[in-house]
Amino acid sequence: LKLCRPQRGHHSSPIDLGTMRQLLLPCYAVAAVCPPNSVSFPDAGGTSCETPAQLRDEAYSFLSKNMPPWDRLNDLENEEIGGIIVPTINISVASRATPFAAKVPKDVWLDAVLPYASANEARNNWREKFSTLLKPEVAGPSYVAQNLSDAVVHLNSVLWTILREGQSPVVFKSQQTPLIYDPMSTLFYGYASCTGISILFVDALRSAGVPARLVGTPAWNGKEANGNHNWVEVWLGAEIEPGCTSVHCGWTFLEGKPAGGGETLTNPCDKWFCTNERMAAGSGTQVFSTMFARDSNDTYYPMSWSPTNRNVPGVDRTHYYQASCTKCGTQPSKAASAQEFLSPTHQL
Repeated sequence: LKLCRPQRGHHSSPIDLGTMRQLLLPCYAVAAVCPPNSVSFPDAGGTSCETPAQLRDEAYSFLSKNMPPWDRLNDLENEEIGGIIVPTINISVASRATPFAAKVPKDVWLDAVLPYASANEARNNWREKFSTLLKPEVAGPSYVAQNLSDAVVHLNSVLWTILREGQSPVVFKSQQTPLIYDPMSTLFYGYASCTGISILFVDALRSAGVPARLVGTPAWNGKEANGNHNWVEVWLGAEIEPGCTSVHCGWTFLEGKPAGGGETLTNPCDKWFCTNERMAAGSGTQVFSTMFARDSNDTYYPMSWSPTNRNVPGVDRTHYYQASCTKCGTQPSKAASAQEFLSPTHQL
């Protein structure tokens, strides 16, 4: 792995968006330059530029329009939700200062970086803490991630210890949802099952500007008795699909380290669940990812811990996983054998 050491001067005050770009320019080729202190997005025409104020307004409108009904009832302006929305927007806009995050198109950024939640987990202001602790890991004085893939791999290796701030690392513990699955509860207790591990991983990636979303099946082989599972999809765009510049392509998947150590972004067969038995056409398994935008389709993300709740928008990813996993045979790879994942207790 090639380390990238950006040029540094002596900065006694917080670094603004424009200055951060200048510090990181030696590490990347820049396709187009926007005016100083503006925010750039890749698009079909090349690059679009916005002021931070314009992007903050658009982000507020997106969250307000698409938030689930329980958040809308709480009202954006009250202390609970309003106190989350403002730092969410400000930190999400600032996260685009790193060149790997600046490669994320606007539709992907809005739906998979900006949102403050994945499903119906308890709401808390995780982004301020996570950004403070994790952004230096991928865009700091000693190391800058070369691309989105590098950022994902590195964060998955360190976040479980760093976010616990001197305590023992987060570990996997089955059957914790819905008792423990929001990110701050997972950090407080130091453990969660697949849903809590995955939501924490999604939030950590988003805090650094990396697009991520929750994905899973409500029932293996369509049978509730077989258990459920959740994991994480990350958007890598053209890094894995040349020419991909939208939310409709460029996704790959892996688990948070406590739930699936040794997994990669490039080999679907190193995931314990990516087998013919569980994922082949005719297996009965359906897979869905979350979305935040609720006007793009009529699909919802089914939550096994809240089966009557249909208020989390989703994407049917069943065919993608059938195509990805049919080449993997009937047994999980050795890389995923650290825990007894094939037990039905690996759920929630």
